[in-house]
Amino acid sequence: MTNAAMRHTMKTMPHLQARWTNLYNRAIRESKKRNELAHGEVMRESKNNNSGTITTEIVFRPYWFKETFKGQDSRDYEPLKRTAQEIVEFITKLSTLTRDLKVFLSDLRAEQLESLPEQLERRLDSAKSRVRRPTTPPEEPSQA
Repeated sequence: MTNAAMRHTMKTMPHLQARWTNLYNRAIRESKKRNELAHGEVMRESKNNNSGTITTEIVFRPYWFKETFKGQDSRDYEPLKRTAQEIVEFITKLSTLTRDLKVFLSDLRAEQLESLPEQLERRLDSAKSRVRRPTTPPEEPSQA
């Protein structure tokens, strides 16, 4: 929906459309990973080694992990692990995307303001052409 609205807004601004397409595609690519992080959970997991030693580690599990292994022993499956470095790198990518979207929006607003007088003039001309000019009724013959 956002993409359609932006494309409609920029129909007279082809020089901004390529930038928008790039930003939109970046956002789509990152949305799945963002949802994974936003709805995932950090858990402490204990495992029993073959030697009888119990090891504990902190793991990140995506939001879909519980549903995937519902009714099964999820300890048999290796959880999706994300290191702190991977998460920081992703947050940095999202921050950059957010900044780029803000800059784009600022440029779009500036472009809209620059074209506003021309748009208003066209609308005024269009409105003037639709207004019916009153015609003077024919004069009635005088009775003398």
